[in-house]
Amino acid sequence: MIRAFQDKRSVRWVFPFLLALGLGDRIQLLLGLAFRYMGDDDGVIWSGAVDYAHLLFREPYFYGQDYCPMFEALMSAPFIALGLPVSRVVPIVTAILAMAPFWSFGLYHWRRSRHAEASLFAALPLLLPIEHGMMTTITRGLITGISVFALLPWIGEGRKPWKSIGTGAVLAAAWLVNPNALVFGVPFAIWYVLREGEPVRTGAWVLLGSLPFLLCEHLAQSYCQAHPDRMTLVLHDWKMDFHPEGIWPRFALLNEHFRWLFPIIWNVGALAFFSLAVMAVLALLSSKKALAAGLLGAMVLITASFGFAKTHDGFDNPFFPLSRMFLAMPLLLAWAAVGLVTDTMRRWLPLFLGGAALVMCFVRGHQLEPRLGHYLKNQPGCISVTAVDSLHADALALRTLCEEHDVGMILCIDRPAKYIRPFRCYLYPVLEPDLPPTYSFGRERRYWQREALADSTIGTVLVIGGDLPAWRTAIERGANVRLIEDKVAGSMVLVQNNHLASDSLGRWAERLVDGGR
Repeated sequence: MIRAFQDKRSVRWVFPFLLALGLGDRIQLLLGLAFRYMGDDDGVIWSGAVDYAHLLFREPYFYGQDYCPMFEALMSAPFIALGLPVSRVVPIVTAILAMAPFWSFGLYHWRRSRHAEASLFAALPLLLPIEHGMMTTITRGLITGISVFALLPWIGEGRKPWKSIGTGAVLAAAWLVNPNALVFGVPFAIWYVLREGEPVRTGAWVLLGSLPFLLCEHLAQSYCQAHPDRMTLVLHDWKMDFHPEGIWPRFALLNEHFRWLFPIIWNVGALAFFSLAVMAVLALLSSKKALAAGLLGAMVLITASFGFAKTHDGFDNPFFPLSRMFLAMPLLLAWAAVGLVTDTMRRWLPLFLGGAALVMCFVRGHQLEPRLGHYLKNQPGCISVTAVDSLHADALALRTLCEEHDVGMILCIDRPAKYIRPFRCYLYPVLEPDLPPTYSFGRERRYWQREALADSTIGTVLVIGGDLPAWRTAIERGANVRLIEDKVAGSMVLVQNNHLASDSLGRWAERLVDGGR
């Protein structure tokens, strides 16, 4: 019996078993979360996916931003062009991207009969809490850079220049898509350059491979700097200024920064950071100096990142988590652990991981619904995750109203109802293509909509937002507007025979909220 367990063939089935568990886990997250709920940023990505499917590439990044390319939209576009529904394609693509690096590294090792190593990669996402699954299932660009690392193992081992060039290209592409990939990219790069000697030569080839993507980033930033009027959200400002005095206080918040990123012991996120130090020491004791240097490099990078205000941005909620900046940590932990696997561990580790993952899958499955309900009820004020069915119903009701009243434009204003506005502006044209043009006054992400509508005068405008008592007062004073009450879409204002440009109409509506005319 003992010899049977020591036989590599006896554990060959564990990795496919873990793949099946992982696939089932992602299907559950899709059915329970991603197909049922979405955030306002998700709507922008859906809109971008439809644009890309029609070969409309308007900006290098997330619409109205100088950061975060819409990689999920790009990957979804070919399937949408084939006629598949965006409401299914984009969430599925996000789920696949989230698991791609774990499954890819695992498959690479499994094909080489390294079953313990393969099992580590496949099991680790299943040993994390359900909140990690929620973070990596929502369509918000959080895992896109990390997903690019799925290409790394297949570039191959060895010193051939083309392999180093390819490695540099993948690392730079991951950084370009989302810089949170650096948490894995930096230690991997250090290990890769140092592992077989000739670090200067290898590093030069890696740098050469990164140059095309560094050039792409430079060109994209040059576009944003040349068109500041098109940017509504800017990252490269005070949020990316380095303040070393901000580093030390963050060490008291390590549990929050790494919440939901450490396996099995879910409530102590700080273990994710300190385990890097433990594994670095073990690597040194095992004479694996390149791995130790990579892990120490990761710790230095993480420590330095605490000096940037952007790293402090987030909440104790998987819909806008503080730990999103370090989402590459589970992949880093799996990769580092693989480098420390011993022959003794290979005898029992796959079976242990298979059993632990099976138990944790049952736990995660029972946690999804109650945890989801809790986080939906306790959302931070800066986000809005809403049931997709209610958004479809609202979009249909809005289209019906516009057809009944021959509306030429939907104008959304910020005050006082804020968070339904992004859905109605960016998502609803995807759900209901026959809607009239939508325009978000004051914070429109789509520069082409601002250019087309800001100074245009539309005869009949449906205004969403504002203060209902103020609108009633304006009507009593003779304003040429009508209140419209819809049991699904709610209260809105119809402005007929309008003679104001869209921005002027928006300013007038906001003054009503402030008590003026």
